[in-house]
Amino acid sequence: MKKSIFVLMVCLMATAGAYASKSWVGPTGSWGTATLWQTSAVPVDADGEVKIIKTSATSCTLDSDIGSFTTLKTTISGNGGLTFNIVTGGKMMTAGEFTVGCGTAGSGVPTGIVNQTGGQLTLNNTGNAASGKLEIGYKSGSAGVGNGTYTISGGTIDGSGGIYVGAFAGTGTGGSSGAIGKLVVSGTGGTISVGGPLFVGEGDATSAWKGTGTLQFNVDGGVSAITTSSVTLNLGAAGAVANLLVNLTGAAATGNIVLVNNTGAGAVTGIFDNAAWTNTVMVGSDAYYLSNVYDAATGQDGIGNDIALVVPEPATIALISLGLLAIRRKK
Repeated sequence: MKKSIFVLMVCLMATAGAYASKSWVGPTGSWGTATLWQTSAVPVDADGEVKIIKTSATSCTLDSDIGSFTTLKTTISGNGGLTFNIVTGGKMMTAGEFTVGCGTAGSGVPTGIVNQTGGQLTLNNTGNAASGKLEIGYKSGSAGVGNGTYTISGGTIDGSGGIYVGAFAGTGTGGSSGAIGKLVVSGTGGTISVGGPLFVGEGDATSAWKGTGTLQFNVDGGVSAITTSSVTLNLGAAGAVANLLVNLTGAAATGNIVLVNNTGAGAVTGIFDNAAWTNTVMVGSDAYYLSNVYDAATGQDGIGNDIALVVPEPATIALISLGLLAIRRKK
């Protein structure tokens, strides 16, 4: 019997939606225990939406033996903070949205946390007309904002959908959302390869939705690149923030470090607020500079559209002290 395929620190609240939904109402137990779900029935694909929303300050624990499950929408959020762990053997598929940290979960800034150490999250696996989305830090219309963090150190995120880190909103009047999202890639154990776009600090390519988005890479001998079809960072509109954080958490990397593999034909759009292109970066005692014109396929800089930390030519090493972004080894 599979053990702890998903582990959630949750209490769940039943909420009405535009389509059928299933909410957790039990304090602890297995995903497959019918009496712990609303209407005393385990979710099936036809339920459409699974809400994992904690509204009390006290966390509850759900040990799930889910195996493989498909939803139209999954929401992970809560006023007291909610952690959802995806481990080896777990497989979650969504035809629409997988939302971490959603403003609709209650007053204030509800928080959602996902830690993926194995298993699989597939975006838009069913070929649904709606584009599958991983939304980290979400504002839904006028319903308030969320604070979301997704950390992957093992397993895979794949599918034809896109990834939105901070600020995404599907309805409303636009403007700064105040949403906060962070995507953390830790080491080389996990894989992120999606067919859709990557947005950081922007909800779309028009600056209609703005918030704070952060990409964080924890280097341990290297780091897995995020593979996506296009990249949009802060477009310069007021209220939008896109940050890059890089930490050395283990062995130093050798050679160039690809952070984002942009498989589309377009250039990276926008900028990081805390690290300009060609900024010097120290990884332990090794010097890099930040490039948005790297070509991961050939390993050459200046001819591509990928984001990478590039080892500078020897003649430029003397200029390393001008860098504005430092990578520190965590204690």
